[in-house]
This record gives sequence, structure tokens and C-alpha cells, in this order.
Amino acid sequence: MIDVGFRKLVQRRLDTAPGLLPDNLALALSRSPDFYFAKHNFGTELAFPEYFFPLDTLKIGISSTFSHEGMKINRARMRFSR
Repeated sequence: MIDVGFRKLVQRRLDTAPGLLPDNLALALSRSPDFYFAKHNFGTELAFPEYFFPLDTLKIGISSTFSHEGMKINRARMRFSR
């Protein structure tokens, strides 16, 4: 359930700039080790107020220098806050 909600959140951001990033980004990010760490530590003492998920390590063609303020991406790190 959390995975689906997270994918929808990412997809809403992607929908603000159609075609700019790969179509499979939301799915790839929801399957990433970084997301699983955040998901399993949410609500524990290991949880952070903000998470920055790397997009360039997903191996789907996103440059490490990619930034987009509207999608909350800075240098290929997508920001999420609690």
C-alpha cells in the first residue's frame, strides 16, 4: 500500500513535466534500496525529516547533474519530506 502511494506521488511530480524523465521512474524509485530503507525506518528513531533519493543510480538514464525545481530534484536527488 505504501509502495503504491509513493509511486503515485512520484508520478504526480513527473506529470508536471511530461516526457522529461523516463516513464518507469516511479516504479524504479519505489523498488530502490533507498526507498525500502526509508519505508522500513519511517516512524523509528532512524527516520529523517527529509529524504533525498538518488535517481542517477537507478540505471534508467538520468544524469547526475539533472535538476528540476518543480519536481523537487537537485543534482539527481529527489527530495521528500515527512
